[in-house]
Amino acid sequence: MTHPAKIAYFRSLRGITQEELASRISVNKSVISRIERGQYNENVGIIMLWSIANALKIDMSMLVTFTEFEKDMWLK
Repeated sequence: MTHPAKIAYFRSLRGITQEELASRISVNKSVISRIERGQYNENVGIIMLWSIANALKIDMSMLVTFTEFEKDMWLK
């Protein structure tokens, strides 16, 4: 499970637009937008998460692990 804000956070940190991230992983910008808003129709699959992490140059575990602070903020 990932939280949509994590993807948006790392994308912003890298200075990458939704359009650029979408291009890097060969999806439409609307897919990234829906994922980041938590409105993606399907669960974000492992291949999609791996692709996003690779495009953001981060370890995929950063998208699926949560600190205690993040748990308190996002998962409750």
